[in-house]
Amino acid sequence: MSAGSENPGYITSACVLYGKSDKDSDWETLDYVTSNKKNKLHRKLQNPRSVRYLRLMVLQPLQTPEVVATRIYEFSVH
Repeated sequence: MSAGSENPGYITSACVLYGKSDKDSDWETLDYVTSNKKNKLHRKLQNPRSVRYLRLMVLQPLQTPEVVATRIYEFSVH
């Protein structure tokens, strides 16, 4: 959740993954992360489902609240 050589304070601390099956349906929460301190984060959904659209909402972009910048260099869902 940050570049390997960057300051650990840049690691994205909290985010939510939403999904929906079509453009007219409501977004539903698929997963959420809080208090993350890992540079690379691999997660498995507790209740996997098939969706067409994904939305990643960053709730806390960094470990330190003074700086407001989101750094996500790669994001994939399988």
